[in-house]
Amino acid sequence: MVVGTVTNVSTTDIDVKTNPGQTSKFVLVPAFKNVVSKNGKATMEMSALRPRTPVTVYNTTVLGVLHASRILVN
Repeated sequence: MVVGTVTNVSTTDIDVKTNPGQTSKFVLVPAFKNVVSKNGKATMEMSALRPRTPVTVYNTTVLGVLHASRILVN
């Protein structure tokens, strides 16, 4: 799990800046279309994510590459 702010979003990946100033890059699967609010009641499309949006990213590692499995908007 990584908590931080979005620095870059594309169709294939998302970059998240964490509190100490490090940036983590996560690969997005093609079927990844929606993100969920922290309380779980609202959803929004990936296209609505913008830089400086606070997020929590739950991830998995496959063959040494970080994949975002779930993204929550704080």
